[in-house]
Amino acid sequence: MAHLAYHDTIEPPAAVQPAPNVVALYAPRPRSYAFPIDDPACPRNAIGHWQPFLGLGKTFGNASRVHVFEYYSDAILYRWLAPLNLHVLPADLRSYARAGVTTIEDLAVTPRPWPGPVWHAWWFARAAWDPEADPALALRSFCESAFGTDAAAFEHVYLAMEDGYRLLLDLGELQQIPRHDILDFSSTPREALAAKAVQMEAALDRFHDAARSIPLAPAGMGLATRDELAIVISYATHLASRVIAWDAALAGNHARARVALADAWTALRATEDWCHRHLTPAYANLAANMLRAARYHTGTIEALVV
Repeated sequence: MAHLAYHDTIEPPAAVQPAPNVVALYAPRPRSYAFPIDDPACPRNAIGHWQPFLGLGKTFGNASRVHVFEYYSDAILYRWLAPLNLHVLPADLRSYARAGVTTIEDLAVTPRPWPGPVWHAWWFARAAWDPEADPALALRSFCESAFGTDAAAFEHVYLAMEDGYRLLLDLGELQQIPRHDILDFSSTPREALAAKAVQMEAALDRFHDAARSIPLAPAGMGLATRDELAIVISYATHLASRVIAWDAALAGNHARARVALADAWTALRATEDWCHRHLTPAYANLAANMLRAARYHTGTIEALVV
């Protein structure tokens, strides 16, 4: 039997003592995946999630009774994205191991197929076995195995995307909108959205650098990976452009907002086109509401400048 520590139940129980046959299932979904779970540079993680985790260990007697349920491969949380978590994932696993955790799971759910070699799943298995694994060496080995003579090009692609993801996924001081997901972002506080828009500009540069670096006729599993990167970069461009437009609209810079909105709509249409070509009915059923939500959020911002 498990006590689910999730969203509004993330804090340890204060009024009851767990029975011996009860474990805690710690699921820190609203955390920031731009930083390790215990990084003091990120209060959302260090205070909002790591401290409750430590409290659960005390409440349940020791951390071996706290099972960790993470979201490194959750493409519902990330929409269609697939963050590498090149440094965050092993840093998390080292912290959990030091705390005494013996069970960790990685939710792998997606509204789309994963063409090509799936780095995030491979990296979770690799780092869970050895949290001290060197990220740079692991990525190089992965690329050499998957892409042969184009290994160096894809290593550059992945590193550029890692930089882009860390900028995109940094939630800063933004407060989550009730009944919205974390990557819907928010405009509260206003200065946090302005800072997020600056980050999104930088993230776009990194994702577009990755796109330019993909070989036209890649070796090994590169063709399938190129197909994978098409939707990832399309949706990252949509999300970043949408946030930039939102900030510009609220700042009264309607010309800038319209340019960013045009980019957001174009990238969303590219995402929809990819889905129409690749999704089976089961995937399409999952993706439909996510696409509808993306259109709704973009339309809401567009209404600010019409």
